Amino acid sequence: MDINKLINRAKNLIVSPAAEWEIISSENENQNNIIKDYAAPLIILAALTGIIGNFLAPRFFTPGMGYVITTAIFAIIIPLASIFISSYIIDALAPSFGTEKNIKGAFTLVIYASTPAYIASIVGNLHWTLSILSLFGLYSIYLFWVGISPIMKTPEDKKTGYVVVSFIILIAVYLLLGLIISSVLLGSIFMH
Repeated sequence: MDINKLINRAKNLIVSPAAEWEIISSENENQNNIIKDYAAPLIILAALTGIIGNFLAPRFFTPGMGYVITTAIFAIIIPLASIFISSYIIDALAPSFGTEKNIKGAFTLVIYASTPAYIASIVGNLHWTLSILSLFGLYSIYLFWVGISPIMKTPEDKKTGYVVVSFIILIAVYLLLGLIISSVLLGSIFMH
C-alpha cells in the first residue's frame, strides 16, 4: 500500500473530482487492489478512531474492552460488506439505466465516491463533538454524480435516476447490515 498515493487520491477526489475521475477511468486497477489499498485502510482507520472515541465519549458507563473491540470489528465488517453487496446490486441495475454492466466500474465508483464518508467517519469518530462533521459524508453523493459517467458510461439522461437509486441502495444496504449485525450482537448478549 502506497500511503502517498492514497492521500493524493483522496485529496484529488475532494478538490478536483472531475479531473480525478478521468484519471481513475483510464487506470486498469482491479477491484481487489482498490479495496486492499484504498478502502480497507480508510475503513480500518475509521474503526481505530472509533476505539479512541469510545474512550473519550462521556457515558453513564465505561465501555468494556470487549464492547470496544466488537464495535471496531463491526465498523470494519459493515462498510466492507456494503461495498460488495451494493456494487453487485448497482451493477445488476446498470441496464435499466442505459448502462452496460461493469462490475469493476461499480466497485470503483462505490469505493472512490465514498471517500468523503470515510474521511467524515475517521474524524467524526474521534470525539462525539466532531460528529457534526459526518455531514461532510454527503459530498459522496456529488462524487458519485461526477464519477458515474466516466466510470460506468451512463448516458446523461439516465444519470439522475441511476445516482438516486444507487444512493438509496448504498444507504439501505449499510443500514440493513447494521441492523442485522446489531440484532445478532444484542441477541447473543441477552442469551448469556
